[in-house]
Amino acid sequence: LVVNYWDATVGVFGLDATSGAVQECRSMFDPKEGRAMKARHDKHVNHSQNNETAQKERQADPHSHALILDPLFGKIAYVPDLGMDLIRQFTFDKASGTLKAAGMVPSGPPGRAALGPRYIEFHPTLPVAYVVN
Repeated sequence: LVVNYWDATVGVFGLDATSGAVQECRSMFDPKEGRAMKARHDKHVNHSQNNETAQKERQADPHSHALILDPLFGKIAYVPDLGMDLIRQFTFDKASGTLKAAGMVPSGPPGRAALGPRYIEFHPTLPVAYVVN
């Protein structure tokens, strides 16, 4: 299971059982549906200046930031999207190596922008998830 910050894709790759080498791509999700990114790997946003201009550039595109599986069954994948201010949800089928989009939730209260969710951590005993914006 991988995410690519620069093009926002979320993928599943096979692994060789003996060597651990990465094999074929089994599933790929592209939240921008093939559109070119406005912020590219060769045209960086100035993150040291977290002003309105930098935030606008960063929030212009989706940016998948991590992929975290639910700790109970390992069948729901959560992907914080820094650019769109939301958490994407996927069902994960380990046997087939596929991800299927299953919804999304905002990463903060209504009316707030440029939250930039980066990571999710689940409480070890309570039904609670913490989002790091």
